[in-house]
Amino acid sequence: MRIRSNGLWRNVLSEIRRAETVCKYGLEVDAMRRRLQPDWTTQVPEGLDPCLITQDVAKLYALAQAPVDFSRASQVDNSEVDYDKTIAMLRDNIIDAGSNNWAIAPQNTLSKRPILANDPHRGHAVPSLRYIAHLVAPGLNVIGAGEPALPGISIGHNENIAFGLTIFSIDQEDLVVYESRKQTYRYKNRWLPMQTVSEIIKIRDKPSEVIELQFTRDGPVIHKSNKHAFAVRAAWLEPGMAPYFGSIEYMRANNWNQFLAALNRWGAPSENQVYADVNGNIGYKPAGLTPIRKNYDGLMPIPGNGKFEWHGFYDMDALPVQYNPAKGFVATANAMSLPSDYDYKTKKIGFEWAEPWRINRIDEVLSNSEQHTLQSSIDLQRDYVSVPARRILSALDLKKLPQVASELFSDWDYSLAVDSAPAALFEIWMNHYLVPLLIDDKTGLTDSRVLGRFDKLVAIEHFESLDVMRREKISASTLRSAIIEVSELLGANYLEWEWGQVHQMKFRHPLQHIANADEQEILKINTVARGGSADTPNA
Repeated sequence: MRIRSNGLWRNVLSEIRRAETVCKYGLEVDAMRRRLQPDWTTQVPEGLDPCLITQDVAKLYALAQAPVDFSRASQVDNSEVDYDKTIAMLRDNIIDAGSNNWAIAPQNTLSKRPILANDPHRGHAVPSLRYIAHLVAPGLNVIGAGEPALPGISIGHNENIAFGLTIFSIDQEDLVVYESRKQTYRYKNRWLPMQTVSEIIKIRDKPSEVIELQFTRDGPVIHKSNKHAFAVRAAWLEPGMAPYFGSIEYMRANNWNQFLAALNRWGAPSENQVYADVNGNIGYKPAGLTPIRKNYDGLMPIPGNGKFEWHGFYDMDALPVQYNPAKGFVATANAMSLPSDYDYKTKKIGFEWAEPWRINRIDEVLSNSEQHTLQSSIDLQRDYVSVPARRILSALDLKKLPQVASELFSDWDYSLAVDSAPAALFEIWMNHYLVPLLIDDKTGLTDSRVLGRFDKLVAIEHFESLDVMRREKISASTLRSAIIEVSELLGANYLEWEWGQVHQMKFRHPLQHIANADEQEILKINTVARGGSADTPNA
């Protein structure tokens, strides 16, 4: 079995979703679907018809990123494969993957030595994306986590420095739409031949199949219609872009300057790199190959007419940097981390980031003590406090809520603990009822969920902008529906509800579909109840 290995790329699937939304509902609705940061309003590129981009365009790209599927349906009759579900899962998870990291300066720690913590929050898999290794050789002594297919340590420490990473959302992809006929495509005013590469796929007990892959000047063709070809222009297709391979250099660095120099060779995936050393220094520097887009923002597909080109890549000095900041720590959690004075209108790094809840909580905890310890960092990595819960419930008079909600929320500390009854009610209320209704109210749509996931930040800000009576009315009606749902799931006694009874990790061996009954019993892995959510530091 040969499997592909890639990093976390962005943002082709997001471009496809945005084009679909703009086609059906316009730019204003799309602006509410995902908050662009820093503050930005996108436009439809000149010459693009957004309605040309359909879900079919995304299928091949999504399948290339999806887990290997051994089910009989995918092998024998792929008409049963839910492509749309796969595409939605990948699109929503690629930005909100959920990593956290921070480095705390000596003046803010009990030991008066720096602390670096990193939690990549990647999915459980076999083989695992990370393996702990200790590498010792002449001039090398480094321990930490690397990737199974690559040499080196990308999260860990040597004898002098420690380092960790989380996703930093540089926009490293474009979907390019070409006019096409037969085996050619139109670039500027010329019809150019597509490059074709033939691949032979061997199939057990059947003849081999020959698959033809086509390429344009911008990259591989992922979909063709009668009149158009759709190609991916990607930084990760540049030479030297093996994911995480840049760590082969910085794991040998011994100080901040050497670490920064090594990051000039870091290409993909783009990451927030945090740093600490034995001399008490801490630092932060994002790294990744950053396309120069002079006349467009990369948020929508672009016509392949030669008007929307990359003009090389920025030097790493174009990205922000922090070294021994006065606040005594650096921290990231996939949220927008460009400084307030960053010239983002000229240097268009990217505008799509994770929501701010995890970094808000991390900043809050790190700012409130000068006595941090290893244990307090571990506790923060395991933290279940929900900032959305605090914001929403703080905008309400809890006594005026339906009796069950009033009683559960009145003394709640906003922690989504595994055995918490208020957590079970709140999460189902917020995600299934309150946020969808608020988004419908703001957009004017009857069912905004057809557009996929909306940022909760948009919904919560809308909620806070409503007058008190309107907030109370919306909350009461949606809470009544949520209470009915949770009662059906967990029973009538609301004091016995537990968040972990509905929030669980379910592991299934990829070969379970084809195993016999005895083998299935051996492969069986128990379901694990979990606290927290995508909005808590322990995601």
